[in-house]
Amino acid sequence: MMFDREKLKVGDVFFSIDEDNNFMRRKKIHKVIDGQDWFTYDVHISTYSIATHEVLGVVTSTLQGVSIDGDGWELLTKYHVKTESRGQTSSYFITDDEPNHGYFHHESDTMETMKLLEFKARGV
Repeated sequence: MMFDREKLKVGDVFFSIDEDNNFMRRKKIHKVIDGQDWFTYDVHISTYSIATHEVLGVVTSTLQGVSIDGDGWELLTKYHVKTESRGQTSSYFITDDEPNHGYFHHESDTMETMKLLEFKARGV
């Protein structure tokens, strides 16, 4: 299902996927098998986790008459969001002009996409 920000209201929860790049953190593990030197890494190059976002408030504007510059930037709807990700909580605004990709209405859709990303990260 496509994420539709316009349907969000106060109290709604939506999800996204956080990617951690482990390139510099992973350790090489060496093994000798049948006289051949083999290695593997202790973690995959990318790992993923789910971030939870809760809508705390919605700021909307209504234009009466004609706008001076016509851009309409001041009329953007802003969503005050609390995010829990990687054990941290933060609060910020997102606006209507930001891309919707990467957000999901349902945790099950998020899990499905995350499993696909993990599968690709393994290089299988």
